[in-house]
Amino acid sequence: MSWPATQLAQLHDAVEIVLVMHRAGHDDLRVPVWVVVVGEHAYVRSWKGAGSVWFRRALADADQAIVLAGVTIPVRFVHVDDFDDIVVGDGYRAKYSRYPESYIDPMVAPKAVETTMRLDPR
Repeated sequence: MSWPATQLAQLHDAVEIVLVMHRAGHDDLRVPVWVVVVGEHAYVRSWKGAGSVWFRRALADADQAIVLAGVTIPVRFVHVDDFDDIVVGDGYRAKYSRYPESYIDPMVAPKAVETTMRLDPR
């Protein structure tokens, strides 16, 4: 399933989205993250690397949700390793260029790159 054009545009324009990560027996985890759109796909990654709680939850249960423009949208997290990191990394650098490099560098560092997840609508 692909993103509707309006939601893809909202993802492109959003400074942050909120991940809503469920886990049975636990409270929902809500995490603001940066998101980039490349072509028809939206990507998120953890600047903290693979130890990030949200990343571990996404690996354990890919069916989660995001909040975009105030609306909760069911998504599937797809851990990708066949993406063009130069393009995704350049997307982060371009979209968030108004922030200091000390914020951007962790998002394009190898430990963040290994956590790259594509968000697919469900």
